[in-house]
Amino acid sequence: MGRISSKSTKIDVSISAKDSPQTIQKHWDSLRSAFSHDDTILLFHLKNHYALIFALREWTSITTGNKNYEILTARKGQRPTAWITFEEARQIMIGWQGYKILAITRNNFTDLESLRKARKNFPEEKNLDLDLYTAIQMCSPISNK
Repeated sequence: MGRISSKSTKIDVSISAKDSPQTIQKHWDSLRSAFSHDDTILLFHLKNHYALIFALREWTSITTGNKNYEILTARKGQRPTAWITFEEARQIMIGWQGYKILAITRNNFTDLESLRKARKNFPEEKNLDLDLYTAIQMCSPISNK
């Protein structure tokens, strides 16, 4: 999620200062959807700092009826210390095309054989740990075979 910098930039959710309230709602829904996946983390690149997004919250004010959206992240360091409104996060991303929210997903489909084949592209001196890793199966006892 972020501002598009050029036609070649691939962004799933592009934002702009001209977005309507309905579009902003769709952006929030997209962010909430990405956050809800067990194999995905969200990394926010904000003002010279990368930080995880630890939580999302939303509520509707009883008195005004306004919807409120917030992101729990870190302005400094890596501890979840700041609830930032979604509007502020949007303004940060609109301010410079380098500021974005990145969704990083774990690839559960890489099998060990593919990993063994891919290691052939690395220099030999860096393969020692990879050889050990690909020689064992995850979550099974190590045998002396």
